[in-house]
Amino acid sequence: MKRNVVVVALALGVVLLGAGLFFPPLGVHSQSAPLDAKSLALEALAELRRARDEAEPAHLSRADSLLERSLDTQSDDNFEAFVGSAALANARHDFSGSVAWARTAIRTNPHNAAPYGLLGDALFELGRHRASNRAYQDMIDIRPDVGSYVRASYAYQFRGETRAAKGAMRLALAAAGSHGEEAAWVRHQLGDIYFGAGRLGKAARQNRIGTKIASGFVPPQVGLAEVAVARGDTKRATAIMERAAAKLPTLEYLVTLGDLYAATGATSAADRAYADAAAKIRSYYDHGVGPDVDFVLFQSDHRIRLLDTLQAARAMHALRPTAPVKDALAWTLHRLGRDEAAWSLARQAASSRSYTNPLFDLHAGLIAESMGHTEEARSYLHAAARGRLQLSPVHVIELRAALRRVNRRP
Repeated sequence: MKRNVVVVALALGVVLLGAGLFFPPLGVHSQSAPLDAKSLALEALAELRRARDEAEPAHLSRADSLLERSLDTQSDDNFEAFVGSAALANARHDFSGSVAWARTAIRTNPHNAAPYGLLGDALFELGRHRASNRAYQDMIDIRPDVGSYVRASYAYQFRGETRAAKGAMRLALAAAGSHGEEAAWVRHQLGDIYFGAGRLGKAARQNRIGTKIASGFVPPQVGLAEVAVARGDTKRATAIMERAAAKLPTLEYLVTLGDLYAATGATSAADRAYADAAAKIRSYYDHGVGPDVDFVLFQSDHRIRLLDTLQAARAMHALRPTAPVKDALAWTLHRLGRDEAAWSLARQAASSRSYTNPLFDLHAGLIAESMGHTEEARSYLHAAARGRLQLSPVHVIELRAALRRVNRRP
């Protein structure tokens, strides 16, 4: 069920929860009361938090307007607006812009941890992993808290250092406390580490604790759905995801729900969930969000405006030619019947030492099969099968069918 992990989610997550940025209570200012530059920036940060909490892209446009007003009011030494602009740029997938804003914030106040985390997130998405790790280390050195420990854990996970990743996440858990959404979110993240290692019982336990300490908080519920899928209980997973997507209609949750419906033959329900996902992507674009891997993969999977999707994938690749972007571009080219162009990119993505993702292997295998490269297809598909817990139910069905085809061939 897991798709490509986008570290920018942290820009609207732990940075706003745990990096020392405080939000004014809703309604603290009347519409007629003038706001100073700092208050405008803090209102913008509150809008970014609402964007995360509600999965509503319109809040990004409101944050943009508030930040513009704040910077018009005070263009120099406006630390809160610089941090807000870095977070907004990350949320809109403008990672080069986020790097610039984060560095401006650091020059303004090098002793605050928040911009270092945002800088690290943006550098990671640009494929500059060593620089990203340095920024995360700076964040930890300044303020070891939930935001910095979670980032350290992600960096360890990315390098395949599972034990260190769990250790850093446990430090994040200690910093988060034992109750509330922040603690529940860290429990969910720890569950993800166990899930990735195939420890389904431990993954379920962490997510169950998360649901108990923050009743109604969605991420740990989704973690339990992932475990249910891995155990073959798609009925339970679907029920959980129906509630999750209704409460927090993120793109990931809508697509996951659609995949569960599709895998169980509920075609009409799947079509409705996928239509909601397509509408969500359109809303993101309408509010200034640039293309991203999950957008491109969804549109390619469902053959939505493929030529426009190809243009978006190429634009991404020009700015950040990372393995996830190469895979997304390769898959779009394949869906357009351009396998020769797709093949080189797919092999680069699947052979990346920096990223491991069974979806890359699945795509490379399917492209190889389409080109008649049976031995290579078989090799990639078997590699995808070893990581099948990380694939969606639809992709698992596709993988099994492809393996049957290539295993019948000489």
